[in-house]
Amino acid sequence: DGLELSTNGGATWTQHVTGPRVGTAPGDFALAPSNANRIYLRGGMDLHRTDNGGTSWTTLAMPTAFTFQLAVHPTNQDTLLEAPVFLIENGVNRSTNGGASWTHVDLNGHSVMCLLWDPLNPNNVFACGFGYGLTTPRHGVYASTNGGASFGVNPITPVSWEATVVPSALAFHPTVAGALVVATVGGLFVSDATRTTYNFVSAIPGNPNLQSLAVSPTTWVAGGENVIWSSPDNGVTWRSVNIPDVNVQGVALDPNVPGRILAAVNAIDRDFSSESVPGLYVSHDAGLTFVRVSGSLVPADQAWRIKPIPGQAAFLMEMYASSGDLMRVTFP
Repeated sequence: DGLELSTNGGATWTQHVTGPRVGTAPGDFALAPSNANRIYLRGGMDLHRTDNGGTSWTTLAMPTAFTFQLAVHPTNQDTLLEAPVFLIENGVNRSTNGGASWTHVDLNGHSVMCLLWDPLNPNNVFACGFGYGLTTPRHGVYASTNGGASFGVNPITPVSWEATVVPSALAFHPTVAGALVVATVGGLFVSDATRTTYNFVSAIPGNPNLQSLAVSPTTWVAGGENVIWSSPDNGVTWRSVNIPDVNVQGVALDPNVPGRILAAVNAIDRDFSSESVPGLYVSHDAGLTFVRVSGSLVPADQAWRIKPIPGQAAFLMEMYASSGDLMRVTFP
């Protein structure tokens, strides 16, 4: 239990320090952009916080049973937002004291699947909202202009989304200031700089059920059901790599090595059939091919999220099921 370390790109792992377990149910973790040593981890019923990169942890109570996503303020490590597991609880919870206490923030009764803080203007926060079960669901991207203290009553995305288009992941466009890239269960959309017009990226065919997203000026990558999509030209053209019977719940781009993509993969059916091989997958050729590099991790280890550590040539990956640990990955 705790933080495990790989220095060879995931081929082998060693116990680095002891600490909290994620457990058998996935949650999320978040790194403070202003301090790479501050990490928040939702494991079990509690929130765990470290101020020294995982050497020791403080356990804090949470107002919700389960967490789907955490997001930390770009410049204030003590301010963070939590999206509870959708369909169980709605809105988000906000803390301004490092998770010691929380305030609930409603999104007109809607649940939240993703959160994105604006690093250039921390007052702006965006949330993927959806309202299955509501009489008048308004799926779409909701915006806050006061650091998550409140969100607009209506989405900033088109009215046509409100019935069917459910957003699942967000990123800022790497070359168009202010523009959003929105992954949804039905495909990818790209906004203009004012976030008023959203164009459908038709190069991703079918119903890809996108669940994760990462973009850079040279490479875009989106994870879905049974597939990892990548684009070398800002979303104009796409290629795919199929991985049977999995969800690609987390993707990350290496900011130091162009073309290196990491993907956190978990099984759909959870019976770990011969076709389902979850774990950490890595591409060294900008998404043309992916190789599973989970090393000594057993097949039942489900990779849930993966994120680059700010200012370091390293990544953190969250596992659940048999190991339930945070994994720190570097490459030789």
